[in-house]
Amino acid sequence: KVLSELTWGGVPEGLSRCEVWQLLLGYRPLTRERRADALLKKREEYANLRQNLYDASPALACDGDSSPSNSGVSGADSEASLLKQIRKDLPRT
Repeated sequence: KVLSELTWGGVPEGLSRCEVWQLLLGYRPLTRERRADALLKKREEYANLRQNLYDASPALACDGDSSPSNSGVSGADSEASLLKQIRKDLPRT
């Protein structure tokens, strides 16, 4: 509550805006001792989610370079095209 009152008019000089928002949103624990473990846990959760939802997607199973035609594109083809583009863009971010 004190942190939210301090940052109401903007993040004070010397504080990281990114860190303050992570604290305010509950993404990062308030105690410094738990932050490293929490960050490691969040990264593991992200890796597991990515593996389960993205890497294992059937739409990415065919990794050919042929792009689907614009006429008569089904929902599955559209999803495959979108996921293929995301797969290209993800390493760049």
